[in-house]
Amino acid sequence: MNRTRSIGQICVVLVAAFCQTAAGDDETLHIAWQSSPALFANQDFDYQLQLTSRHATRGRLSWQLKLLHRTLGRGERSLDLQATKTTTVDLPLRIPPLKPGVAREATLQVSFVTADQESTSELRKLWLFSRDPFADRQQWLQHFEIALYDPKGKTGELFSQGKIPYRMIRSLDASNSNRRGVVIIAPGVSLKSKPSLAQTAWELAAGGRIVLWFAPRDGSFDLDFSAENKAPGNFSLAGSTIVKRLDHRLDRGHWSGRETDTIGLKLGVRRNRPQLQVTSGADGWFWFEAEFENPAGRLIVCGGDLTDRWEESPTPRYLLAAMLQYADNEHHNSTQPLDRQDLP
Repeated sequence: MNRTRSIGQICVVLVAAFCQTAAGDDETLHIAWQSSPALFANQDFDYQLQLTSRHATRGRLSWQLKLLHRTLGRGERSLDLQATKTTTVDLPLRIPPLKPGVAREATLQVSFVTADQESTSELRKLWLFSRDPFADRQQWLQHFEIALYDPKGKTGELFSQGKIPYRMIRSLDASNSNRRGVVIIAPGVSLKSKPSLAQTAWELAAGGRIVLWFAPRDGSFDLDFSAENKAPGNFSLAGSTIVKRLDHRLDRGHWSGRETDTIGLKLGVRRNRPQLQVTSGADGWFWFEAEFENPAGRLIVCGGDLTDRWEESPTPRYLLAAMLQYADNEHHNSTQPLDRQDLP
Protein backbone atom coordinates (compact mmCIF):
# COMPACT_ATOMS: atom_id res chain seq x y z
CA MET A 1 0.00 0.00 0.00
CA ASN A 2 2.80 2.42 0.94
CA ARG A 3 4.65 1.42 -2.22
CA THR A 4 1.59 2.21 -4.38
CA ARG A 5 1.23 5.60 -2.69
CA SER A 6 4.92 6.36 -3.27
CA ILE A 7 4.63 5.51 -6.97
CA GLY A 8 1.57 7.74 -7.22
CA GLN A 9 3.39 10.63 -5.56
CA ILE A 10 6.32 10.22 -7.96
CA CYS A 11 3.95 10.30 -10.95
CA VAL A 12 2.34 13.52 -9.69
CA VAL A 13 5.77 15.15 -9.29
CA LEU A 14 6.86 14.05 -12.79
CA VAL A 15 3.67 15.32 -14.41
CA ALA A 16 4.01 18.67 -12.62
CA ALA A 17 7.64 18.98 -13.70
CA PHE A 18 6.70 18.13 -17.30
CA CYS A 19 3.96 20.74 -17.34
CA GLN A 20 6.31 23.36 -15.90
CA THR A 21 8.94 22.56 -18.55
CA ALA A 22 6.35 22.68 -21.31
CA ALA A 23 5.15 26.04 -20.06
CA GLY A 24 8.72 27.34 -20.10
CA ASP A 25 9.22 26.06 -23.65
CA ASP A 26 5.99 27.81 -24.68
CA GLU A 27 7.43 31.23 -24.03
CA THR A 28 5.16 33.65 -25.87
CA LEU A 29 7.72 36.38 -26.47
CA HIS A 30 11.51 36.29 -26.49
CA ILE A 31 13.70 39.41 -26.28
CA ALA A 32 17.35 39.07 -27.39
CA TRP A 33 20.01 41.77 -26.96
CA GLN A 34 22.09 42.42 -30.08
CA SER A 35 24.32 45.36 -29.15
CA SER A 36 27.29 45.23 -26.81
CA PRO A 37 26.90 45.94 -23.08
CA ALA A 38 30.10 48.04 -23.29
CA LEU A 39 29.52 51.49 -24.81
CA PHE A 40 31.31 54.79 -25.14
CA ALA A 41 29.90 57.74 -23.22
CA ASN A 42 29.03 61.08 -24.82
CA GLN A 43 27.23 59.77 -27.90
CA ASP A 44 23.85 59.05 -29.44
CA PHE A 45 23.59 55.30 -29.90
CA ASP A 46 20.95 53.05 -31.46
CA TYR A 47 20.82 50.03 -29.14
CA GLN A 48 19.61 47.00 -31.06
CA LEU A 49 17.44 44.15 -29.82
CA GLN A 50 15.29 41.46 -31.42
CA LEU A 51 11.80 40.29 -30.48
CA THR A 52 10.35 36.95 -31.51
CA SER A 53 6.72 36.03 -30.77
CA ARG A 54 5.04 32.64 -31.11
CA HIS A 55 1.82 34.35 -32.15
CA ALA A 56 0.98 37.45 -34.13
CA THR A 57 0.45 40.25 -31.66
CA ARG A 58 0.32 44.01 -31.33
CA GLY A 59 1.67 45.95 -28.38
CA ARG A 60 3.88 48.71 -27.05
CA LEU A 61 7.61 48.47 -26.43
CA SER A 62 9.00 50.80 -23.76
CA TRP A 63 12.56 51.29 -22.55
CA GLN A 64 14.42 53.17 -19.83
CA LEU A 65 18.15 53.83 -19.39
CA LYS A 66 19.27 54.55 -15.82
CA LEU A 67 22.58 55.45 -14.21
CA LEU A 68 22.34 54.69 -10.50
CA HIS A 69 18.97 56.27 -9.59
CA ARG A 70 19.05 58.82 -12.39
CA THR A 71 17.02 58.26 -15.55
CA LEU A 72 19.12 59.14 -18.60
CA GLY A 73 16.39 58.52 -21.13
CA ARG A 74 13.21 56.66 -21.92
CA GLY A 75 10.92 55.99 -24.85
CA GLU A 76 8.20 53.80 -26.29
CA ARG A 77 6.78 52.75 -29.63
CA SER A 78 4.04 50.55 -31.07
CA LEU A 79 4.99 47.24 -32.65
CA ASP A 80 3.20 44.66 -34.77
CA LEU A 81 4.88 41.27 -34.38
CA GLN A 82 4.30 38.47 -36.86
CA ALA A 83 4.05 34.88 -35.67
CA THR A 84 7.50 33.20 -35.33
CA LYS A 85 9.13 36.11 -37.18
CA THR A 86 12.01 38.05 -35.65
CA THR A 87 11.64 41.82 -35.50
CA THR A 88 14.74 44.00 -35.05
CA VAL A 89 14.32 47.26 -33.15
CA ASP A 90 16.75 50.12 -32.56
CA LEU A 91 16.36 51.98 -29.27
CA PRO A 92 17.70 55.55 -29.53
CA LEU A 93 19.87 56.23 -26.47
CA ARG A 94 21.56 59.51 -25.60
CA ILE A 95 24.57 58.67 -23.43
CA PRO A 96 25.97 61.62 -21.44
CA PRO A 97 29.68 62.47 -21.16
CA LEU A 98 31.88 61.14 -18.36
CA LYS A 99 35.08 62.48 -16.89
CA PRO A 100 38.28 61.19 -18.60
CA GLY A 101 39.30 57.75 -17.38
CA VAL A 102 35.91 57.07 -15.78
CA ALA A 103 33.53 54.15 -16.40
CA ARG A 104 30.05 53.82 -14.92
CA GLU A 105 27.55 51.00 -14.64
CA ALA A 106 24.06 51.63 -16.05
CA THR A 107 20.93 49.56 -16.66
CA LEU A 108 18.67 49.32 -19.68
CA GLN A 109 15.18 47.94 -19.05
CA VAL A 110 12.76 47.07 -21.86
CA SER A 111 9.14 45.94 -21.59
CA PHE A 112 6.65 44.78 -24.20
CA VAL A 113 2.95 44.94 -23.27
CA THR A 114 0.39 43.38 -25.61
CA ALA A 115 -3.16 44.59 -26.24
CA ASP A 116 -4.25 41.84 -23.81
CA GLN A 117 -1.97 43.39 -21.15
CA GLU A 118 0.48 40.49 -21.20
CA SER A 119 3.90 41.85 -20.29
CA THR A 120 7.46 40.67 -20.98
CA SER A 121 10.44 42.53 -19.52
CA GLU A 122 14.22 42.25 -19.72
CA LEU A 123 16.96 44.10 -17.85
CA ARG A 124 20.54 44.48 -19.07
CA LYS A 125 23.55 45.82 -17.23
CA LEU A 126 25.65 48.19 -19.33
CA TRP A 127 29.07 49.74 -18.83
CA LEU A 128 29.64 53.27 -20.10
CA PHE A 129 33.26 54.30 -20.76
CA SER A 130 35.05 57.55 -21.38
CA ARG A 131 37.28 57.33 -24.44
CA ASP A 132 40.66 57.55 -22.71
CA PRO A 133 41.55 54.56 -20.51
CA PHE A 134 44.94 56.14 -19.76
CA ALA A 135 43.72 59.49 -18.42
CA ASP A 136 45.81 60.49 -15.38
CA ARG A 137 48.02 57.42 -16.02
CA GLN A 138 50.54 58.89 -18.44
CA GLN A 139 53.46 58.40 -16.07
CA TRP A 140 52.49 54.76 -15.59
CA LEU A 141 52.15 54.36 -19.36
CA GLN A 142 55.55 55.95 -20.03
CA HIS A 143 57.41 53.35 -18.00
CA PHE A 144 56.45 50.60 -20.47
CA GLU A 145 58.65 52.22 -23.14
CA ILE A 146 56.45 50.68 -25.84
CA ALA A 147 58.23 49.62 -29.03
CA LEU A 148 55.67 49.17 -31.82
CA TYR A 149 56.23 46.97 -34.87
CA ASP A 150 53.54 48.13 -37.28
CA PRO A 151 54.25 47.63 -41.00
CA LYS A 152 50.78 48.89 -41.98
CA GLY A 153 50.98 51.99 -39.78
CA LYS A 154 47.33 51.90 -38.72
CA THR A 155 47.99 50.97 -35.09
CA GLY A 156 50.57 53.74 -34.78
CA GLU A 157 48.03 56.28 -36.03
CA LEU A 158 45.51 55.16 -33.41
CA PHE A 159 48.15 55.24 -30.66
CA SER A 160 49.13 58.78 -31.67
CA GLN A 161 45.50 59.91 -31.67
CA GLY A 162 45.03 58.32 -28.25
CA LYS A 163 48.25 59.91 -26.90
CA ILE A 164 49.75 56.49 -26.20
CA PRO A 165 53.54 56.96 -26.19
CA TYR A 166 55.50 54.55 -28.37
CA ARG A 167 58.65 54.16 -30.43
CA MET A 168 58.13 52.81 -33.95
CA ILE A 169 60.54 50.02 -34.93
CA ARG A 170 61.04 48.80 -38.50
CA SER A 171 62.19 45.32 -37.56
CA LEU A 172 62.41 42.99 -34.59
CA ASP A 173 65.88 42.16 -33.36
CA ALA A 174 66.35 39.45 -30.75
CA SER A 175 69.73 40.96 -29.86
CA ASN A 176 67.73 43.76 -28.20
CA SER A 177 66.28 41.38 -25.64
CA ASN A 178 68.28 43.08 -22.90
CA ARG A 179 66.53 46.39 -23.53
CA ARG A 180 63.66 47.44 -21.34
CA GLY A 181 60.13 47.94 -22.50
CA VAL A 182 57.14 46.21 -24.01
CA VAL A 183 57.19 45.11 -27.64
CA ILE A 184 53.80 45.33 -29.39
CA ILE A 185 53.34 43.63 -32.76
CA ALA A 186 50.43 45.22 -34.61
CA PRO A 187 47.55 43.23 -36.13
CA GLY A 188 47.70 41.79 -39.63
CA VAL A 189 51.35 40.70 -39.78
CA SER A 190 51.74 37.56 -41.91
CA LEU A 191 53.83 34.77 -40.44
CA LYS A 192 53.89 33.05 -43.82
CA SER A 193 55.58 36.01 -45.48
CA LYS A 194 57.77 36.68 -42.41
CA PRO A 195 58.43 33.19 -40.96
CA SER A 196 61.39 34.34 -38.85
CA LEU A 197 59.22 36.81 -36.95
CA ALA A 198 57.73 34.16 -34.66
CA GLN A 199 61.17 32.90 -33.65
CA THR A 200 62.38 36.45 -33.00
CA ALA A 201 59.36 37.25 -30.81
CA TRP A 202 59.96 34.01 -28.89
CA GLU A 203 63.62 34.89 -28.34
CA LEU A 204 62.74 38.38 -27.14
CA ALA A 205 60.35 36.96 -24.52
CA ALA A 206 62.86 34.25 -23.55
CA GLY A 207 65.43 37.02 -23.08
CA GLY A 208 63.24 38.90 -20.60
CA ARG A 209 61.03 41.18 -22.72
CA ILE A 210 57.23 41.44 -22.63
CA VAL A 211 55.85 40.85 -26.14
CA LEU A 212 52.19 41.48 -27.00
CA TRP A 213 51.20 40.22 -30.45
CA PHE A 214 47.73 41.02 -31.80
CA ALA A 215 45.93 39.05 -34.52
CA PRO A 216 48.70 37.53 -36.67
CA ARG A 217 47.19 36.94 -40.10
CA ASP A 218 48.43 33.43 -40.85
CA GLY A 219 51.26 30.97 -40.32
CA SER A 220 52.53 29.21 -37.20
CA PHE A 221 54.92 29.24 -34.23
CA ASP A 222 57.24 26.26 -33.73
CA LEU A 223 57.00 24.74 -30.26
CA ASP A 224 59.93 22.35 -30.78
CA PHE A 225 62.06 23.37 -27.81
CA SER A 226 65.83 22.97 -27.69
CA ALA A 227 68.91 24.71 -26.35
CA GLU A 228 68.46 27.32 -29.09
CA ASN A 229 64.67 27.49 -28.69
CA LYS A 230 64.14 27.96 -24.95
CA ALA A 231 61.12 26.28 -23.40
CA PRO A 232 58.85 28.49 -21.26
CA GLY A 233 58.25 27.77 -17.60
CA ASN A 234 54.51 27.79 -18.33
CA PHE A 235 52.30 28.23 -21.35
CA SER A 236 48.55 28.27 -21.68
CA LEU A 237 45.65 28.70 -24.10
CA ALA A 238 42.44 30.52 -23.27
CA GLY A 239 39.15 31.35 -24.94
CA SER A 240 37.54 34.75 -25.19
CA THR A 241 36.53 34.53 -21.52
CA ILE A 242 40.04 35.82 -20.81
CA VAL A 243 38.73 39.27 -21.77
CA LYS A 244 36.33 39.33 -18.83
CA ARG A 245 38.99 37.87 -16.53
CA LEU A 246 41.23 40.83 -17.34
CA ASP A 247 38.41 43.39 -17.17
CA HIS A 248 34.93 42.18 -16.23
CA ARG A 249 33.32 45.26 -17.79
CA LEU A 250 34.37 44.39 -21.34
CA ASP A 251 32.61 42.29 -23.94
CA ARG A 252 34.58 40.14 -26.38
CA GLY A 253 31.45 38.90 -28.15
CA HIS A 254 30.67 42.21 -29.85
CA TRP A 255 34.25 43.26 -30.63
CA SER A 256 34.04 42.17 -34.26
CA GLY A 257 30.97 42.06 -36.44
CA ARG A 258 31.66 38.49 -37.60
CA GLU A 259 33.43 35.71 -35.72
CA THR A 260 35.13 34.58 -38.94
CA ASP A 261 36.90 37.97 -39.04
CA THR A 262 38.74 37.22 -35.80
CA ILE A 263 41.88 35.14 -35.38
CA GLY A 264 42.06 31.80 -33.58
CA LEU A 265 45.02 29.79 -32.31
CA LYS A 266 45.31 26.02 -32.10
CA LEU A 267 47.95 23.40 -31.37
CA GLY A 268 48.97 21.23 -34.31
CA VAL A 269 51.78 19.11 -35.73
CA ARG A 270 53.66 19.59 -39.00
CA ARG A 271 56.46 17.28 -40.07
CA ASN A 272 56.42 15.74 -36.58
CA ARG A 273 57.03 19.15 -34.99
CA PRO A 274 54.50 20.70 -32.57
CA GLN A 275 53.20 24.11 -33.57
CA LEU A 276 50.90 26.90 -32.55
CA GLN A 277 48.89 27.49 -35.72
CA VAL A 278 46.90 30.56 -36.74
CA THR A 279 43.35 29.79 -37.86
CA SER A 280 39.93 31.46 -37.88
CA GLY A 281 38.35 32.66 -34.65
CA ALA A 282 35.60 30.06 -34.92
CA ASP A 283 38.13 27.20 -34.95
CA GLY A 284 40.69 28.19 -32.35
CA TRP A 285 41.57 29.71 -29.02
CA PHE A 286 41.58 33.47 -28.50
CA TRP A 287 44.72 33.69 -26.36
CA PHE A 288 48.16 32.07 -26.09
CA GLU A 289 50.61 32.91 -23.33
CA ALA A 290 54.17 31.74 -22.69
CA GLU A 291 55.92 32.69 -19.46
CA PHE A 292 59.71 32.50 -19.20
CA GLU A 293 62.00 32.48 -16.18
CA ASN A 294 65.60 33.58 -15.57
CA PRO A 295 65.17 36.17 -16.97
CA ALA A 296 61.45 36.75 -16.57
CA GLY A 297 59.73 37.41 -19.89
CA ARG A 298 56.33 36.88 -21.45
CA LEU A 299 54.85 36.36 -24.90
CA ILE A 300 51.10 36.90 -25.33
CA VAL A 301 49.40 36.28 -28.67
CA CYS A 302 45.85 37.66 -28.74
CA GLY A 303 43.35 36.90 -31.50
CA GLY A 304 41.68 40.30 -31.15
CA ASP A 305 42.50 42.98 -33.69
CA LEU A 306 43.29 46.22 -31.84
CA THR A 307 42.38 48.33 -34.86
CA ASP A 308 39.01 46.64 -35.42
CA ARG A 309 36.23 48.82 -34.01
CA TRP A 310 38.71 50.98 -32.06
CA GLU A 311 36.43 53.97 -32.57
CA GLU A 312 33.16 52.06 -32.13
CA SER A 313 33.82 49.88 -29.06
CA PRO A 314 35.67 50.50 -25.76
CA THR A 315 36.89 46.88 -25.75
CA PRO A 316 40.08 47.20 -27.88
CA ARG A 317 41.62 50.16 -26.03
CA TYR A 318 40.50 49.09 -22.55
CA LEU A 319 41.71 45.54 -23.18
CA LEU A 320 45.11 46.96 -24.16
CA ALA A 321 45.19 48.83 -20.84
CA ALA A 322 44.21 45.64 -18.98
CA MET A 323 46.86 43.59 -20.81
CA LEU A 324 49.58 46.09 -19.95
CA GLN A 325 48.45 46.06 -16.32
CA TYR A 326 48.36 42.25 -16.29
CA ALA A 327 51.77 41.82 -17.93
CA ASP A 328 53.28 44.44 -15.63
CA ASN A 329 51.87 42.78 -12.50
CA GLU A 330 52.96 39.30 -13.55
CA HIS A 331 56.41 40.50 -14.57
CA HIS A 332 56.83 42.36 -11.28
CA ASN A 333 55.69 39.36 -9.25
CA SER A 334 58.08 37.03 -11.06
CA THR A 335 61.11 39.31 -10.60
CA GLN A 336 60.57 40.57 -7.05
CA PRO A 337 61.14 38.47 -3.91
CA LEU A 338 58.23 38.03 -1.54
CA ASP A 339 58.03 40.64 1.17
CA ARG A 340 58.05 39.15 4.66
CA GLN A 341 54.44 40.20 5.26
CA ASP A 342 53.40 38.28 2.10
CA LEU A 343 54.77 35.00 3.41
CA PRO A 344 52.22 32.47 4.71
